[in-house]
Amino acid sequence: MTPLRRIILDEVVTAAKKQPEEFGFDSQNSVYIALRLMQAVTSHVNSVCLRYTDNARLDTLPAPGSVFEMRTASAATKNRRRVMEDRHVEIGDLEALFGIEASEHTSFYAVYDGHAGSAAATYCAAHLHQYLVESPYFAKDLPRALRDAFQRTDNEFVRKQNEKRACGGSTAVVVVIRGRMLHAAWAGDSQALLAKRMRLMQLVHPHKPNRQDERNRIEASGGTVMYWGIWRVNGQLAVSRAIGRSSSHVGSIPSSFISTTLLTKIWIPILLYSNCNPVIDSYLNPHSFSRIIHSFIFDSNSGSALDSDAGPALDLE
Repeated sequence: MTPLRRIILDEVVTAAKKQPEEFGFDSQNSVYIALRLMQAVTSHVNSVCLRYTDNARLDTLPAPGSVFEMRTASAATKNRRRVMEDRHVEIGDLEALFGIEASEHTSFYAVYDGHAGSAAATYCAAHLHQYLVESPYFAKDLPRALRDAFQRTDNEFVRKQNEKRACGGSTAVVVVIRGRMLHAAWAGDSQALLAKRMRLMQLVHPHKPNRQDERNRIEASGGTVMYWGIWRVNGQLAVSRAIGRSSSHVGSIPSSFISTTLLTKIWIPILLYSNCNPVIDSYLNPHSFSRIIHSFIFDSNSGSALDSDAGPALDLE
């Protein structure tokens, strides 16, 4: 998918530069009108994809396997909410997508759990990986580049909020893999886990209101933490940190929120929405949960990966 994404990206950027008004650019206020921008981009995406239904055109794309991409599976549900407020991103090769020459490939996977609307999650899904690549530390220092990307995403979205052009907030959990190194970064209570031989390893320390250091910070700033089905800030939000300013007592990006892990072949990266956390915490112990994931990814008859040539498997739920 990465080569096709690159083609779409190049054509959209070129068209938007030639005819910015078609993409909803408001020259008086120097901003894009979101709905018109979305409609124009969607139209171009459909046009490119329809073009490649022609087998002759399709054969011009790189053959499967010539571009490094991890095998993934993803699913999402809005449950009882009126609209879907969450987003997830899967990019198998950031360098290929952004036209960067590199000896090692970087894979990017993220879950953004929005609250008080989808604006923050949508902004994160559109920009955080872009800001990661644009960081001057992307090539040599991924943890520092991740910190830059999170902080820039938060700053830019808050600027939109201050201009009354966006509202709400979003948790963020990101896994970046380069070579054998996995870096996890997070803000909020979304989860990132590693499964290894039926055991789970927690990659993040979720920012929840009942975490003692988070509770102390919230109460010191004049907020309260109370139990209302689950622990909540001021009886409302069930998360103590997020991208965006959805509450005066929900913190921004913390000083320490990145973990690094050396991968081996028997590790299987897994990302989870924070919406799943109460279910897992209440009804599944770690052993039961790891068995469910293991049976989903591996062939129960042979015990081997369903497609051992496709690379390591990453599962987003």
